[in-house]
Amino acid sequence: MESELGKGSTFTLSFRAPVEAHYTNGEETAVAVRDEAEGKASAFSGVKALVVDDNIVNQQVAALLLGALGVTVTVAENGRAALDALELYDVDCIFLDMQMPVMDGPATLAHIRASDKPWRDVPVIAMTADAMATDRDRYLAMGMTGYIAKPISTGELEQEMSAALNIAPIPRRAAG
Repeated sequence: MESELGKGSTFTLSFRAPVEAHYTNGEETAVAVRDEAEGKASAFSGVKALVVDDNIVNQQVAALLLGALGVTVTVAENGRAALDALELYDVDCIFLDMQMPVMDGPATLAHIRASDKPWRDVPVIAMTADAMATDRDRYLAMGMTGYIAKPISTGELEQEMSAALNIAPIPRRAAG
């Protein structure tokens, strides 16, 4: 922590998370986060997800939350990179930000659904800061499988992923 009277404070948080970068044509297009939850009981162990978000903090938060559930995560920074990642990695679901440069969420979803590739029917969950009461319905009408408002909560993440993949989560033990 750094603080200066009248100017403000800066807080820095550091943590370790294993990350492995994948490169295509010399440019970073996706990042896969290894599963740290091995050996822990999770209904989502073995699930492979693609997180598409242009904000690196949002990418890291989603990857850590999903990794804690036993999900193997690939991250792409925009819709174009997401389509490239789908060519390289098999995924069970996609978490898609709506507002990104290069190719936004709605355009990415349209490309996915119009594709003749096997991933055209993969569940796509909107993951967005658009949190008005009508946003969920708008994104579901657009063809999204589910909707998560940012900031992401683990409970909502599990609920939407459970519904999208038709997987019942393993109940957690009460602290005792």
